[in-house]
Amino acid sequence: MRDRLTSVRTDCADMLGEGEEILMENEAGDEDGYRLTERKVVDPDNVMEPQDGESLASLQTCTLADCKRRLIARGELVDRST
Repeated sequence: MRDRLTSVRTDCADMLGEGEEILMENEAGDEDGYRLTERKVVDPDNVMEPQDGESLASLQTCTLADCKRRLIARGELVDRST
């Protein structure tokens, strides 16, 4: 099972563009690189599930105007440090 992330800052997720790299550190202190592949605004009850075999990271934040919707930025694993 993949280590849970200790923390992720999502307050600037709306400034990320497709193709940009996202670096995340897991509990073991290893840094994994993800390439942003998708951004979309969804209702709060929308759940985005990965398919079997996918290594994805999802960043989520509230939309700024009214906080009634969520901005989701997803990326696929491109580099895993071990």
